Amino acid sequence: LQKAALHTSAAAAASTTTTTTAAAAALPHFRGPRDVMSHILKTDGAWGLTRGLGLTLAREVPGNFVMLGTYAALKQRAAAAAGLASVDDLGPGALMMAGGAAGTAFWLAVFPADVLKSRWQVAAPGTYSSLAACAAATVREGGVRGLYRGFGPCLARAFPANSVCFLAFEAATRAMG
Repeated sequence: LQKAALHTSAAAAASTTTTTTAAAAALPHFRGPRDVMSHILKTDGAWGLTRGLGLTLAREVPGNFVMLGTYAALKQRAAAAAGLASVDDLGPGALMMAGGAAGTAFWLAVFPADVLKSRWQVAAPGTYSSLAACAAATVREGGVRGLYRGFGPCLARAFPANSVCFLAFEAATRAMG
């Protein structure tokens, strides 16, 4: 019985891979962004350009809430620990640490939503009847780990990218007075 279950799982995985490969081969090739936009307008109309916008907002709003809240809290904590009167007195190192941690917190909070948003956006229209169907297909194909596909590289990029981004933000804000 276990052998039959393993064979069925392997067959299902092979079928999914074959289907995915066949679907990828059937995708059109584009010459650039204008070609993509033209294709979307022809096939889906103007509303096609907004595909996944609601899901992007569902990721960005809570993600930025977490990121900016984390950044503010870490700056307050760093200033207090250093005995500074204001977060404006923090040096670049403290700002970079707070920014990097804040960016990492963003992705820790919303990565599964980002995976679903990306799958929704690149799927052919009608592939998923709902976000729940997209989530179910993702979990069915890759288990819960499927919701975290690409998580390692994302986190590897999050800290350094956000530490520099927040440092640049602070420098620009201070330069403008």
